[in-house]
Amino acid sequence: MSPSRRGLLHDTFQGLTELQARIQDHARRSDHLQREIARLERQGTTAARPHWRAGRYLYLVHPQRDGRRRREYVGVNPTRVARALYQVERWERVQALRAELAELEDQLRHIAARLPGTSASIW
Repeated sequence: MSPSRRGLLHDTFQGLTELQARIQDHARRSDHLQREIARLERQGTTAARPHWRAGRYLYLVHPQRDGRRRREYVGVNPTRVARALYQVERWERVQALRAELAELEDQLRHIAARLPGTSASIW
């Protein structure tokens, strides 16, 4: 075997090894993100935006549905206010994690589509 052919085979093998490591890293990160999303959702999330009225009274303004926007009165009770704000925080974190998960899955589909004999539908 010629030195140039040997070098090409070595480079190809090295590239496949790196690709395998990248796929495994993506799969581990994807599993971690899914577990984190499930954990946050078990703790409770609220899709809403906090709104303070008169600087004291907390309301949660929920996304518009059927042309109406629901406002939920939380009040001034420190325990209820903290719980509501943590639920909104967790919802925002879940949205960010879902976006990251979608990006990872898109990258995995892209890798699978470029490999011969694989189906992008496995992701």
